[in-house]
Amino acid sequence: MPRLVSWVGCAHARRPSYSVRFEPREVSDLKFSGASDEFRQVRAWSEFHETLYRECFSPWVRALANPWSSELMQRLHPMRTSRYGLSARFLPWMAWLEPWARELRQQRTALAPEHPWLSAERAAMRQVSEVIRTWRVARDTLQERSFAALFAPTGTPASATAAKAAAPARRTRRNGEHGEVA
Repeated sequence: MPRLVSWVGCAHARRPSYSVRFEPREVSDLKFSGASDEFRQVRAWSEFHETLYRECFSPWVRALANPWSSELMQRLHPMRTSRYGLSARFLPWMAWLEPWARELRQQRTALAPEHPWLSAERAAMRQVSEVIRTWRVARDTLQERSFAALFAPTGTPASATAAKAAAPARRTRRNGEHGEVA
């Protein structure tokens, strides 16, 4: 596990410098407070579902898992089918595309840095990044609220636990390429 040994930040440096040392660690080295009621309930649910899977589904999975089914699943994976589904090996009438793509590759030139398409691309990337960040925050909030609602301690109203989970997390976010903390 990496351990930050020292940090050197200079006003004139483009990026901060770090000194890192790797040390072997075990999960037992991590310090946890006592297990909460929520996590005890999660453990019970997890053990129940693991037993259910082991007793009911695992035998079927083992019976159906064989080299033929593995090869079939590998070939039918969406990341593969999207690539060879439009290839000339799969669709012979796509053979015209190869020479055309090769010609375009040879004539490719970079756009000037001030080209409007580049600034439009950067603006679109900023918007996409913001949408992904917003989605991630919403997803995390939903998961925290769901966890609190499902596994609230017996004597605690689920709404109080959910409200605690819904409180804004105190997370630091890195800004820019220099890594200032917001």
